[in-house]
Amino acid sequence: MDTTDKSNEGQEKTKEMTIEKYNNYAKGMDANQEVQTWVSTNLYNHLKKSEENQNEIEHIIDYLVSDKAPKRLKKMSYAQAKSNTDKWNKALIKKGAKINESEKDIEIVLELDNGFKWVKLVGENAFKREGALMRHCVSSYYGKDVDIYSLRDKKNEPHCTVEKDQQIKGKGNGNIHPKYISYVVSFLEWTGMEVSDNEMLNLGYINISDFKEDLSEECIKQSYKEVYLPKDFKFKDKEGSDFWSLDIMDKVPLLDLNLDIAIPLELIGKGCSYLLNKIFKAVKKDSGDYTQNASSGYNTKNASSGYNTQNASSGDYTQNASSGDYTQNASSGDYTKNASSGDYTQNASSGYNTQNASSGYNTQNASSGDYTQNASSGDYTQNASSGYNTKNASSGYNTQNASSGYNTQNASSGDYTQNASSGDYTKNASSGDYTKNASSGDYTKNASSGDYTKNASSGDYTKNASSGDYTKNASSGDYTKNASSGDYTTHDVKGEKCVVVAIGRNSKIKASKGTWITLAEYDGSYEIKLVRSAQIDGEELKENVWYQLINGEFTEVKI
Repeated sequence: MDTTDKSNEGQEKTKEMTIEKYNNYAKGMDANQEVQTWVSTNLYNHLKKSEENQNEIEHIIDYLVSDKAPKRLKKMSYAQAKSNTDKWNKALIKKGAKINESEKDIEIVLELDNGFKWVKLVGENAFKREGALMRHCVSSYYGKDVDIYSLRDKKNEPHCTVEKDQQIKGKGNGNIHPKYISYVVSFLEWTGMEVSDNEMLNLGYINISDFKEDLSEECIKQSYKEVYLPKDFKFKDKEGSDFWSLDIMDKVPLLDLNLDIAIPLELIGKGCSYLLNKIFKAVKKDSGDYTQNASSGYNTKNASSGYNTQNASSGDYTQNASSGDYTQNASSGDYTKNASSGDYTQNASSGYNTQNASSGYNTQNASSGDYTQNASSGDYTQNASSGYNTKNASSGYNTQNASSGYNTQNASSGDYTQNASSGDYTKNASSGDYTKNASSGDYTKNASSGDYTKNASSGDYTKNASSGDYTKNASSGDYTKNASSGDYTTHDVKGEKCVVVAIGRNSKIKASKGTWITLAEYDGSYEIKLVRSAQIDGEELKENVWYQLINGEFTEVKI
């Protein structure tokens, strides 16, 4: 069997385990065979081409087992099920507001500060009200031999639902709001309750078992049951230094849904060096200047240290790390991990689900493959990746950042940054003076911050926002939304039925017929005097003509 066969076999096994997880979730709610078949077929087909969203999927299953779901589910696509679930949510909220819960329906088990308390659901109305207001299926648990608890505020409004030793759910089966997490952890510690890793992720906690032996005693003391710590925790090793490893990279994505860099970029260099020491314990170590290190085979581990080091490996599940100036680091294979630290480092990998990180000025970082994650930190860094659902982040002035593929996420921070991405559902954000920001693709989101920024996007339904004086903002595509905050900003929008807003001093807008424009006018003390909106109708307001708000009127100007 070649490596491709092994890779496909591994993918298939992972998908089967994922489907089994959701079938078990459905069975736990007494789902009928129709629902279980939908999970095994329709959900399986969805996960073949889309990322897994556990909270969303569980919420859809909640709907499918409710009395509002149709009896025949065979032809219901994932998208249709999600749409129906959203409508079900709205109906639950209205219904929940009308349910009267008496004191006999709940039992207070733990009182907290600020009027918060934990209650045990007892009566049927408590289950119905909890399910409606929290938008999940807990109402179906009434009459079962399970213990359900709810976090309530001083107004008796629920914020978290817990099934003993099983589930921790926020609204809509989602994550718990950060301001309630301390209450939930206190409750878990008080009860001694144990739940799965996935449920702890709803609290923002990750399982540290894989690298626990490397952490300081202080870290262990602050963990829950010596197993879980917050994913944004500042991990320290036994010497008190900052700690990072690929084990953490397995549990925490390089970028979260808001495009914040999850791995602290300032730790990447230290993390790579520390990681080398860990890998050296498990594999044959090559250390020294001008070292060359090559291996072939799946699940290969490859590490080297020394300037001008070369490091290459090929095979599934390969791990590849090196540290040293002028280091070259390349690997090929599915699930490859690739990290290097050092000046003038070059880092390249190919294979889906690849992870690629490097630190050092003038670093080059490139990867190709589906689900690729790519991060680098350092001056003059170049960062490029290709593949759908790619994530790409870099930090450092004069950084260049490019990615291609739909659902791409692209973020960079630093002066003179260049940021470009192409693909549907692309997210593109950059911060720094003189930043250039361009993206192409439908549903693109494009944001930048910094003076003299240039911001361009192409594609229908694009959203484009920038903040900074003298920013240039251009977009092409119908139904585009374009907004900026900053003085002397210019907006050039081509497309029908767009919306453009510029609220900085002396800002100007040029747009096509049918577009709505909004401009602000300021008085001598820099206070807003007037804000006006109007539609480019082709007569009173001409299309493709620059307008500025002067003396309360849209006035033609030149730039």
